[in-house]
Amino acid sequence: MVMCGGEADVLEQVRPIMDKYSRAVNLNGGPGQGQHTKMVNQIILAGNMAGTVEGLIYASRMGLDLHKTIDTIALGAASSTALTVLGRRMVDGNFDPGFYVEHYIKDLTIALEECDRMNLSLPCLNLVRQLYIGLKAQGGGRLGTQALIKVI
Repeated sequence: MVMCGGEADVLEQVRPIMDKYSRAVNLNGGPGQGQHTKMVNQIILAGNMAGTVEGLIYASRMGLDLHKTIDTIALGAASSTALTVLGRRMVDGNFDPGFYVEHYIKDLTIALEECDRMNLSLPCLNLVRQLYIGLKAQGGGRLGTQALIKVI
């Protein structure tokens, strides 16, 4: 997925190239708006990841079959890629990166810097960023974002 900002006519000129490497190319406004759309994606994912980790820890402590629980929850409102893809990887102990922790910290830092600039407080985002920083400090910077389960 490509989140673009800029002029529509310019995007249409390069769209045939972009369509070759992305299943979706979306214009989200003027210059810089694609970056802000990416930040929205990363902020929402941060909350989903933390919720997925905590839900799976709860399920484990209750003795639930984790794969069956994921299959069940995935049919309802809590379904997300964080749950259906990354949650399964957590359960299986697979922390191979689809997206590196160290890159995610960079994105979350950019989002929080923008929040500071706008005098906006996003406490959940700040907390999740701190958890990822802790994971990186433990040597997990090159793991996938699902490795968050290692620090919660």
